[in-house]
Amino acid sequence: MTTATSRGIAIILALLGAIAGFVISQKQMKQLQLKSKLSIAFPYASSASSYDPMRIHLAHEYVFLANVYSPLMEHSADGHLVSAIAERFEWTGNEARFTIRENLKTIDGHAIDAYDAEVMFKRALILGGNTHGNLASMLCPGQSLKTLADPCPGMQVRENGRVLSILFEKPMPFFFPMLTSIDFAVIPLNALDPQTLAINDYRNTSGPYYVEKDSSRGEIELSANPNHFHYSPKMPQKLILRPVPLNSKKSSLQLMSEGTVDVVTEVDAAPQEDKIEYAAAHPDVTLHTTLPICFYGVIFTQKGMKRLDRNQRIAIGMTLKRLFLKQHAGREGFEAANQIFPFSGEGALTSEQVKTLTQEWEGSRGDQVVTEPLSIWNIIKSFNGDDLEVHKAFPNSHIQYIRKVPGLVDYKKEGLDEPDVFLTRTDMSFLEDIGLLSYHSHTDFFSLRDKKALEWLSRYMEVPDKSQRIPMLRNLHYQTLRDAYVIPIAFSPYATIIRKPWAPHLSKMHAGDTLWRLEHP
Repeated sequence: MTTATSRGIAIILALLGAIAGFVISQKQMKQLQLKSKLSIAFPYASSASSYDPMRIHLAHEYVFLANVYSPLMEHSADGHLVSAIAERFEWTGNEARFTIRENLKTIDGHAIDAYDAEVMFKRALILGGNTHGNLASMLCPGQSLKTLADPCPGMQVRENGRVLSILFEKPMPFFFPMLTSIDFAVIPLNALDPQTLAINDYRNTSGPYYVEKDSSRGEIELSANPNHFHYSPKMPQKLILRPVPLNSKKSSLQLMSEGTVDVVTEVDAAPQEDKIEYAAAHPDVTLHTTLPICFYGVIFTQKGMKRLDRNQRIAIGMTLKRLFLKQHAGREGFEAANQIFPFSGEGALTSEQVKTLTQEWEGSRGDQVVTEPLSIWNIIKSFNGDDLEVHKAFPNSHIQYIRKVPGLVDYKKEGLDEPDVFLTRTDMSFLEDIGLLSYHSHTDFFSLRDKKALEWLSRYMEVPDKSQRIPMLRNLHYQTLRDAYVIPIAFSPYATIIRKPWAPHLSKMHAGDTLWRLEHP
């Protein structure tokens, strides 16, 4: 056999070995996906095309988007500001500089770079309407962008698409923390319609997962993107969203018992206390709970504020609080609340302010009959508005369970009559969270509403010294309760349950099911 022939045979054998190795790796990948496939109970039945970072009103929308898109930076599980799509972010004087990760690609191999980050900012300015931060007060001063081609003064892409720099007229202390909100997720330019800027490709995403199979019924299949910086063979490789709408014949917890679903999320329609008690009774699941950052309260709408005086609002709020706490007596995780922020959190009231409010509200024990006819919208599934005691306390009122958010309802467009009262559940935080403050400024939550709320938020964000900002927040908090715009009811943790042997490494500081943080041993 000649040397050339030997060399040729060696090359052929090497190629065959490489092909065999490829076949094995593909087989291993399929086995990995089969092993790491999780079925998620999801409280909404709609196509992926219904989700957009510019339209986040409800918690399940945030969770879906946070798993298929990534922002420039994010919060770690322990609450620290860390890198995400921006490998590095820094201030140089008044210039914000983002260095985008190298080799970050969508599932089909499209590179994500600083041009995509620039498009994210411009799209947010052009479309507007997002709820977790106000870019318009910061970027492109004096400009009204209509298209992506319009220039934004001070914004430049540099170093062949690796770096995005934004020059501001003055320091912006909240700019980086605000960008952790999924409202500011980076969407690849080629996934957008060039005219409308609507998302038309949910396969090529910037997040740990992409949409592999879509369905108008909400049965969406998400697959892991191995090109993503959060990717790990230990994370779920496939997520199957199983819609469990409010009118479903079976609850998500029943489906968990039957083995139909593997995860019941924080945003599931099942009350948090039901999930906590289910986990205690079922050793085959693991329970994850956050700190008590789930706030329950009574919010008076603008209509209710006009119709009802302060004493009436206090009486109504305290009566609803008494009924709620009685229905939840002895349930796991609940603690009565006398303020909006957690008592040890930033923005919490002083002991003197709490004492003053308690004295003022002492006369409203919450046991009187409210004869005023009211329209009450209830977003809290665990509160039974048909309870006999509720009807006795509110004999002339209509209490309706409805998934709407105060301040984010276009009553005229939707053909609805504005209610007087919302019974609501929402996120709070122990830490100063500009995304949540922005969201609540959009939702008629504080005593300042509409333009006044947004003006207050703009002033707040311009204060560089935190020691001066927190008193501003505390005063707004106190005024909101003093004027009885909001009556606090309770706090509880958010809860997620997951079938063993999966282990959750989710955040205790923030709500939101970041499902790539689930891990198989």
